[in-house]
Amino acid sequence: MLAPSPGEPADDDVDLVNMIDLMTMLAALLMLLLPTLPGQQRQLVNLPVINVPSPSESPSSGADLVTVQLKADGNILWNDDTVTLAEVTERAKSLDEPRVVRFAGAEDAQYGPSELICHTLHQCGVTIQKVAHLPKGADDAR
Repeated sequence: MLAPSPGEPADDDVDLVNMIDLMTMLAALLMLLLPTLPGQQRQLVNLPVINVPSPSESPSSGADLVTVQLKADGNILWNDDTVTLAEVTERAKSLDEPRVVRFAGAEDAQYGPSELICHTLHQCGVTIQKVAHLPKGADDAR
């Protein structure tokens, strides 16, 4: 075997940069051309449709929907009346069937009290229709 002359690469050295460039180009071409190859069948997926009632639709027949709000300062409102957590329990138990309440919390209200209110309502057999945030500044309006 003859020794390579100085300045020439040896025959057994492979330039990896060129091989990586070639493999990258082949992979990119494969990804671009794969969807256009004949024989490819596209399958449609039928997703289930969920009917979500709008907030204006009341689930109870003719009865007014009760709104419970948690303000940023920790006050609880039951249809615009300030109440305590014990009063929430009493009023929730006295609701007519179906027991459905809309719950809204101020955007900057603490998580703990809102979770406690939701838990209390569930303990009373009440379904929470919608959990929403009150816009900032809604506390100042009252």
